[in-house]
Amino acid sequence: MQNLFGDIKVKLFPNPAINFINIKFENQSIFLKEVSIIDIYGRTILKNFNTNNVIFITDLSPGSYYIKMVIENNIIIKKFIKSK
Repeated sequence: MQNLFGDIKVKLFPNPAINFINIKFENQSIFLKEVSIIDIYGRTILKNFNTNNVIFITDLSPGSYYIKMVIENNIIIKKFIKSK
């Protein structure tokens, strides 16, 4: 698939996080279709189709997780840490 946005640059913050993760794209015209949070064992913990670029993680146990973002025909995976 052709990447219409070039290299997609995304920032997750705060990281480590306690209650929520903000997702910010360098290109403001990017629309996030789907977000999943995956634990270190590869299990999907949360899947969200109606995202506003803020993911609430209050119910997650402290530890390392991955956030999988679907944008058009692209998938981006980033690591984040949930703190106490």
